[in-house]
Amino acid sequence: MPHNFRVIGAGVWGLAFSDYLINNGCDVEIFCRDFNLANKKLNKLKFQSNLSSYVKPLSVLSNYDCNDAINIIATNSNGFSDLFDNQKIYFNDLKKIVWLTKGLDHKTGKLFSEYLNEKFNGVELALISGPSFAEDLCNGLDITISLASNSSSFSDKLFELMSSNSLKFKQTSHLEAIEIASFLKNITAILCGISDNTFSERKSDLLIKIACDEVLSMYCSLNNIQEDDLRNEIVNSPGCIGDMNLTCKQLKSRNYQFGKSISDSSSSIQDALNEIGTVEGYECCITLIEKSKTFRSTIASTLYKILSQPAKRSDYLLKLFQS
Repeated sequence: MPHNFRVIGAGVWGLAFSDYLINNGCDVEIFCRDFNLANKKLNKLKFQSNLSSYVKPLSVLSNYDCNDAINIIATNSNGFSDLFDNQKIYFNDLKKIVWLTKGLDHKTGKLFSEYLNEKFNGVELALISGPSFAEDLCNGLDITISLASNSSSFSDKLFELMSSNSLKFKQTSHLEAIEIASFLKNITAILCGISDNTFSERKSDLLIKIACDEVLSMYCSLNNIQEDDLRNEIVNSPGCIGDMNLTCKQLKSRNYQFGKSISDSSSSIQDALNEIGTVEGYECCITLIEKSKTFRSTIASTLYKILSQPAKRSDYLLKLFQS
């Protein structure tokens, strides 16, 4: 019997993942505030399913039992904690949760896993993250991504239910490391876009190396463990260097686009945001610097300085390269 999934959020990636699950034989319900396939970004995707027949308004979510299905959160980072705050009745007895969202809790600067652990006692958590664009998933391309969880049994269940010939999952217990990589890669992609518009020689590989080293050091510092023991498992995972290589080098990446745009003197930050839409790396950079009490990031502080003093971007980048 197919297992039931509830995908909460109808952004590009949430809809693409819903389409994948449906075509992989799963029962899927999609809950969202506003579903509009006429949206030009969604219209570019070739869904194999008629997703409108699976959609329900978010307002009816409280009529369901949270633990009757596997819940997958697919909001943007700004909507993540708001969802749990606004749907308290539904999530009251939460036992398991999966999310596709990349970023931080913008109210507190905390990782989503920390936010969830504080809000729900003993909850089993899983994050799906890795090198993939929504259109690639819709087109059935071969993709390998990270499945990070604090529960081996939950991870094994998800692996069994969601794996296919085209989408493969690499399981890891280092959930916080993949979370850190998931927001740091977006910040790094912005720096790559800026750098490519600033220097004649591309520096993306160097920026990616600096960012991967920072993911490892931030995670090990958080858990008071030795870096050398985990370098291969964390840095070489799909959710770390795999996602870095994809996001930081391609114009399809909103964050990379944003970096190139704001390094053009004719385009302001607001102009770029109006043109591109949500840029997770920009929002995460602000939150990380202004609100996080846990993490200190040279990558984020460099971008933050460039955003404040764009005329000095080459100086700030050169200092980062030499660090």
